Amino acid sequence: MSRRRKDKRKRKTLKEDQQSYSGSSAAADSVVEESFSEEEPVETEIEQLTGDCAPVEIQGDSWLSRNRENLLLGVLALYVLLLGLGTTGELFEIEWILNLPIFR
Repeated sequence: MSRRRKDKRKRKTLKEDQQSYSGSSAAADSVVEESFSEEEPVETEIEQLTGDCAPVEIQGDSWLSRNRENLLLGVLALYVLLLGLGTTGELFEIEWILNLPIFR
């Protein structure tokens, strides 16, 4: 019987919490709506910080530094391809693969 009372008490407090939360969120929404009028445009923080600045190009920003990730990905793909080719040549004893200069 004690357990039922505890469960009933928990459900009651949960309902009260939900009601107080929904009431407080509705009040907060109305306060926010009242604080902004339709006539005044609202600037975001980014717009305030940047203003009308044009993008500035950083000196020393070379092609290599911009494309480093793509180049590393390409080198990795080439390595895996050559590794697979060499493994295939060894497993199946394919002479033309084994005679390539990279596998000698």
